[in-house]
Amino acid sequence: GEKPTNPFHVAELDAEQLRDLLAAAGFAEVVVHGLHHGPRIEEWERRSGVGMVAAQIAAALAVGDDAAGPSGLAECVASVTVQDFVMGGADGSQDLVAVAVAP
Repeated sequence: GEKPTNPFHVAELDAEQLRDLLAAAGFAEVVVHGLHHGPRIEEWERRSGVGMVAAQIAAALAVGDDAAGPSGLAECVASVTVQDFVMGGADGSQDLVAVAVAP
């Protein structure tokens, strides 16, 4: 029932909510993993002093000169690949990945 953190999302679920939703839909053995920023994105965030997702949202909502975001944001985002993410626990993750067994 809370407003999503990202204004471009209709809803955002935490790991427990996603697990419960899939279980209620009849899936068994639901395991939820977290997708985290890897070292290259974390280094950009340390250098810029802002999270990449927060910077993208702020730039998308901004007008004028602020719409570009922090220095290097567009270049870093354009160069992101699957290797820039690591799977781990759901706590503190950017996104969730669920693995579930169909009935």
